[in-house]
Amino acid sequence: MLEAWIRVPPLCPWMTLLRKNVRSIDFLSCRPVFEGSGSSAVVTYESAASPSEIASTVRRCDSVVRASFTKLGKSRGMGVVVSSRCPCRELGLSEQHIVGIYLRDSGLVFRMLLPDRRELEHVLERLKTARVGYEVLRLRRPKAGPSLTSKQQQALVHALINGYFNYPRPKPLRLIARKMGVSPSAFSETLRRAVKKSVLKLIMDEGFSRDILGKP
Repeated sequence: MLEAWIRVPPLCPWMTLLRKNVRSIDFLSCRPVFEGSGSSAVVTYESAASPSEIASTVRRCDSVVRASFTKLGKSRGMGVVVSSRCPCRELGLSEQHIVGIYLRDSGLVFRMLLPDRRELEHVLERLKTARVGYEVLRLRRPKAGPSLTSKQQQALVHALINGYFNYPRPKPLRLIARKMGVSPSAFSETLRRAVKKSVLKLIMDEGFSRDILGKP
């Protein structure tokens, strides 16, 4: 098993548009949507503009289906952008391999888990065929520890943006689940597993062993 970090140019049009309208942006992740062939991206940003102004800017892109932003402080915010098309899929990159995508000044950085070097060569060949410039930044054996699935990560983000962890809670769980296109019970269980894995990973990062904690 290999963990590869690969840098490519920004692929989604709305990313470029957003970067031109905020002071700074951090593209935290991008995952396949629960239904269809699009994607759901999570970003944090710094801007004096209101969340509604930021959302209006992003919605100018034809492929954007939904954009939801909220303030995290005086000038910081977080948003979820759902688009109808996913360039990663169009390039033939398997979503099974991509465990994280991050936006940096120099472009997108994919964090991928691959079974062997042959699979890495297959991924790089697809990028070459599509004439997408790339750079392999890091190649190593993956670190042990619990990792969130795409659904678990999106459940955490949607819960945070919709105030699920606030008190009092502004929206009931069923409304948040409806936005994600899943049942309240499915959302609740996905969120529970996501929180458990996140806490376990935090503890493990602080030096606790897997033997003490048990399996995630």
